[in-house]
Amino acid sequence: MRYSFVCQMLVNIANDLDSMLTDLHEKKPRDGSNTNHQGQQQVPGFKADRLAPEQGLLAPGTLLSADTLGKDSFFSSTGSASCRQHGDALLRRKLINILSCRIQTCCSEFHFAQLAAAAAVVIVVKVVVVVIVVGVSAAEVVVVVVIVVVVVVVVVVVVVVVVVVVAAAAAAVVEVVVVVVVIAVVVVVVVVVVILVASAATVVVVVVVGVEYWLHKLYKEEGVSL
Repeated sequence: MRYSFVCQMLVNIANDLDSMLTDLHEKKPRDGSNTNHQGQQQVPGFKADRLAPEQGLLAPGTLLSADTLGKDSFFSSTGSASCRQHGDALLRRKLINILSCRIQTCCSEFHFAQLAAAAAVVIVVKVVVVVIVVGVSAAEVVVVVVIVVVVVVVVVVVVVVVVVVVAAAAAAVVEVVVVVVVIAVVVVVVVVVVILVASAATVVVVVVVGVEYWLHKLYKEEGVSL
């Protein structure tokens, strides 16, 4: 379950890569030869509805999977040099655009209520990602946790001091109760806002770190330098 989000993101990216393959299919050749019945140029060896197998590319509409990716696939580590060079710049550009759009979509789908409810879980996920995946030392994580705890303690101390001062200065018991209630409401609102902001920032960091890790892993496995 903890990897379901990443798996779903990869599935969405795989589906979006179909449009990239379609763009490669419709890419005009440099020599200007081989036009279709509509007068549009086609890449030599490509059919109107399917990419030529010798090009090492998948047909439009084919979902990327272990079954559909052969040894001569454009995405295969054993693919030929010509397949690897074909559309390499377009691949990078389209892949970056797809990932950035996915990040924006994921962030926009998180509402405030969901962020508040999942704040603790998201923070734990971030720590796990940073420590295990990225390899940041545990000392740095401890420093971050200590900073957060110190900030919370300072806020609580300030609130308590304000409550005591106001209570001492108040003459009537009713006024003291009202002031305490108001301050308590303000404290709750501040805490909720802090949780929301921290959760939103954490979600963005987790998504960006995960995407960056996956992208570097992809480039490394495919032998493509950044």
